[in-house]
Amino acid sequence: MIDDVKITDEWQLYSKGRDFLSKKNVYNDTDKAYRFYNGDQWRGIKSGVIQPITYNIIKPIVKYKTGVINGNGYSIVFSPNNFDDERFQIEMTELCEQINEYISILWEKKKVNAVTRDILKDACIIGEGII
Repeated sequence: MIDDVKITDEWQLYSKGRDFLSKKNVYNDTDKAYRFYNGDQWRGIKSGVIQPITYNIIKPIVKYKTGVINGNGYSIVFSPNNFDDERFQIEMTELCEQINEYISILWEKKKVNAVTRDILKDACIIGEGII
């Protein structure tokens, strides 16, 4: 029976977020940005005699910029050097090294570099990317 269905808190948050993004026109803007990236800049334009000329300058720019950024790689580094207390820095150096080693293993295991490349491309096309 449909009346007995319980809507979870997570579903309510999801619905609230989806409604917010719809009101802000995010879905349409994202679709438009990807169409432009894929070379479809003239959708909906009615030209009488001449077909619009299309030279996609967006895709090569995105590929170049993301290539430059991805060439550097990403990582997380913990360091005690941002504290003024020298004794604290000495005590925390070994702990930070252990955490860095653990994060490095986890980073590789979860293939975060591949995920960040995809997110960077999305960010370059639509203006935001969240990891």
